[in-house]
Amino acid sequence: MRPGDPTVEQFDWQMALLARYFLPLPLADALEMTIQHRLPDRAVCVTFDDGYADNAQLALPILRKWRIPATVLSSTAFLDGGRMWNDTVLEAVRSADSGALHLTDANLGEFSISDDESRRVAAHTILNRIKHLPFSEREKMVSLVAQHGSTLQ
Repeated sequence: MRPGDPTVEQFDWQMALLARYFLPLPLADALEMTIQHRLPDRAVCVTFDDGYADNAQLALPILRKWRIPATVLSSTAFLDGGRMWNDTVLEAVRSADSGALHLTDANLGEFSISDDESRRVAAHTILNRIKHLPFSEREKMVSLVAQHGSTLQ
């Protein structure tokens, strides 16, 4: 459901390139060097948004292999469970029965979800349409998507 995310093999290849052609730095060091106007050429920082478990399970061994520091940004509101709004949308579309997702009542349109690619397109279109809404409005939309995702025609 996340077509931009690399596979483990692709991530390993990317980190090999970073290790060979760039200067991977810890984020804190790069920020300090930037403030001091002494950031070296080819400096790069690796970061992970949202702190998913696969960062430790899959990415960490590769980062260690290539000796690349990384920063994981965690959504602390979900440390004890729950799910972020974008993951709720992705899961609703991913797990829905094949068919059509009708979200016209939420002004989001209609989507075919007959295969993996159409599901990805639907989920990312929905995410892009609601991500900049005010929090309460976005939560209503997420709830509608989750509700419609479980009652497809």
